[in-house]
Amino acid sequence: MKRWGKSLLSLFTLAGGMVVVAVVSSVPYLAAAIIFPLLAVGFLYIEDEPPQITSKVDFPADARVGQKFEVKSEISVRGQSGLYMFSFPVPHHFMREGKSNVHLVFLQKGAREARFTYDLIPMRRGRMQVPDTLAFTFPVYAVMNTSETVIPNRSSVVVQPSLSMISRNTIRTKATRFFPKSANSRVGPISTDFNSLRNYMHGDSFRSINWKASARSPTGSLIVNDYFREGLRNFVFISDRGNTMKLGTREDNPLEHSISFILSYSRLLLRNGFNVGIWKVPAWLSRERTFIMPNSGTDQYNRIRDFLMRTEIRSTPNQKYTLNSGLSRVLGETRPAVYLTTNVERENLDQLNNLVDSCLKLGSTVFLIDIVPYGIIAKYQGGSIDTHGISSLFMGSRKQRYSTISRRCRIITWDPVEQTVGNVLSRAMGMTRG
Repeated sequence: MKRWGKSLLSLFTLAGGMVVVAVVSSVPYLAAAIIFPLLAVGFLYIEDEPPQITSKVDFPADARVGQKFEVKSEISVRGQSGLYMFSFPVPHHFMREGKSNVHLVFLQKGAREARFTYDLIPMRRGRMQVPDTLAFTFPVYAVMNTSETVIPNRSSVVVQPSLSMISRNTIRTKATRFFPKSANSRVGPISTDFNSLRNYMHGDSFRSINWKASARSPTGSLIVNDYFREGLRNFVFISDRGNTMKLGTREDNPLEHSISFILSYSRLLLRNGFNVGIWKVPAWLSRERTFIMPNSGTDQYNRIRDFLMRTEIRSTPNQKYTLNSGLSRVLGETRPAVYLTTNVERENLDQLNNLVDSCLKLGSTVFLIDIVPYGIIAKYQGGSIDTHGISSLFMGSRKQRYSTISRRCRIITWDPVEQTVGNVLSRAMGMTRG
């Protein structure tokens, strides 16, 4: 309004000056010079009302990495005539495909609406905030300034890790020769058959605490009820989130492929009634939850999925891969099949050896999924680099590292550029049945 106050004052001063000239010179047509500025000022004053712009952007509440979805947007404008440019939101770690999210349209004065669509592909898991919509106004009349309107979006999208669908018939549901039958079979889900009392250990459910026995304990320690386990097999995934898992990009690295493998395999196992648990190494923060105790059912799948959604790389020096008391107890009691997803490099080789040896000593069968990052790195260096050749070039040094790992540990080398999650799952299940 201050700008228009100055304009009005200037134009009325000009009109008054022209009146004086018209009277002194006795030239009647100079009176037109009075009417024109007044009409122009009035017309432009009416058109100076700022536009009222509202936007509605329809994002899905859930999405999955790599799966395209359509975003529907609607714009409502009430105000002056002119060109309008709309920039609709693209969240971080999303890739636009096909139609543009930026549109330039001409709208006349009054109430107008416009609808647009564009496609997005999530590239990384996590909860992604939807950015604001931007609207730029270019009025018809040049004397008026261009304006920018920010339309806030308060929604978010939960992007789940990519999931490979495997047939339920591809996995054996009976215990294998790795787990011979015994009277006290502790290799499956907890049953309701009471076994004994024992001291509470880290990872035990609070519902298993026997409060009466704890009150009678001479040492004052908590006592829990221990139950027999059913004959189905336990599976434990150990997810490496150390420095070597970040090689590549933020959206495409060994950790992201590790999460996809664990979630896909867990879903298949849980659908067949198996017990599945997960630990992540290394762990530094005492209050951080770094494990999900083995269990079965749909709720367990949801717990594992949410756990993996929060898993991030921890870049710190002197990383140590150790078994905590809860994992040691699970391995010793249930003798599960352990899948360690990692990237075998020189800096973590000694720690991986210690971890594998600890699992083997407790009676577990260990499978090491080595996620090779060189094809990923080459893929983002340009099309002139042969990703297959790069991976083959480094395989000699990796085989030397494998020779230091216990022969009882079964190693699966995985280049995500050359092999899908489904291929690795098939290989892993073949080794488990072997």
